[in-house]
Amino acid sequence: MRRKIVIALASLLALVIVAGAALVVRASQPVSAPYPEVSADRSEAGIARGRVLFEGTCAQCHRAPGATRVAGAPLAEIPAFLGEFHSRNLTRHPTAGIGGFEDREIARLLRYGVTRDGHAVVMPTYGFSDEDLAAVLGFLRSDDPVFEADATETPPSRPSLVGRVLVRAGLPDPATRPARGMRAPPRAPTAEYGRYLAHDVFDCAGCHTPGYDPDKASGDDLLRGGFELVGADGAAVRSPNLTAHASGLAAWTSADLGRALRDGLKPDGTAVRPPMPLFRGLGDDEVEALFVYLRSVPALDGEVPATQPVRTPRPGARAPEQLFVELGCPGCHAPGARYHAQLEQARGEDPEALARWIQHPEALQPGTPMPTYGALLSDADALALARWVSEGAARTQ
Repeated sequence: MRRKIVIALASLLALVIVAGAALVVRASQPVSAPYPEVSADRSEAGIARGRVLFEGTCAQCHRAPGATRVAGAPLAEIPAFLGEFHSRNLTRHPTAGIGGFEDREIARLLRYGVTRDGHAVVMPTYGFSDEDLAAVLGFLRSDDPVFEADATETPPSRPSLVGRVLVRAGLPDPATRPARGMRAPPRAPTAEYGRYLAHDVFDCAGCHTPGYDPDKASGDDLLRGGFELVGADGAAVRSPNLTAHASGLAAWTSADLGRALRDGLKPDGTAVRPPMPLFRGLGDDEVEALFVYLRSVPALDGEVPATQPVRTPRPGARAPEQLFVELGCPGCHAPGARYHAQLEQARGEDPEALARWIQHPEALQPGTPMPTYGALLSDADALALARWVSEGAARTQ
């Protein structure tokens, strides 16, 4: 009897080893995917549209904190069990960047997640329409300063076995994303166009739906939140519920959603936490389309509420250290957090210039992940906070 048990266990172990080896081999094999028949739209309108899409989908990962160019960055927000990852240099450099890439190679990477050498890459894939894909290519080929040639070499990513398997499993089926002829619904404040933005452009379900199932956007937990990521402070952060449940966006208005997406502020005055990007260039009709679509999704009870109870603003001026905490600044700027170095660099800077940055950073650096606090802070409060930061008092917060 004991011998039979040993044989059975040995057989099971052998099956596990064989299955694991098969997964490793499959995850390492080249991927077959077509080249989209799309070229860069270099028109003024195309580049403007491409900028909006790029800043909402690419800049957050490909621009390091404090950097002026998209020369790549460590992807610290990816859970460690998936491996270590680094985003690619996207500048015009002919070898370190994408200056030597053809449009079709970049298009294949964006649509199918397949690199020049035919391997899967750890990044979201996008169901952009041909028109939107051409716009992104147009912006990538533009003379925008973020693409100024930078010779920084991209360190190799080191995915774990689980990471390689999940990346490979998450690749889209070319049959559902043809190489040509992909069209978006008419741009209008409709649920149909909102769904296109939420799923094919911004991949909201990727972060706001729990689990790693590549088909989770079609599952029963769509947008209920709870997916675990790594925040700017290095701590685990779970995505909030985006459905119309009371624990989600039931009390939000379209204006609330637009403010959160474009300015990075929730209705309670707290900041949207990284790694959530900002979508500053969204038009009002696009915000309304997203709002209508989110209202059409089944309302689900989520464990992570979309917002905290609204706080009653305190009258009169507030101490800068109080403002620093209330605005959520430590989440990004505390010691050890992703943007702490930027706080250190602000020491000794002109307080008036810092105050302008705090109130309207997007006017000084388009695409910045820094929230816009102009609507929350008076000029006096912004200047007081800026002086406090300039004097170095915020370094220990």
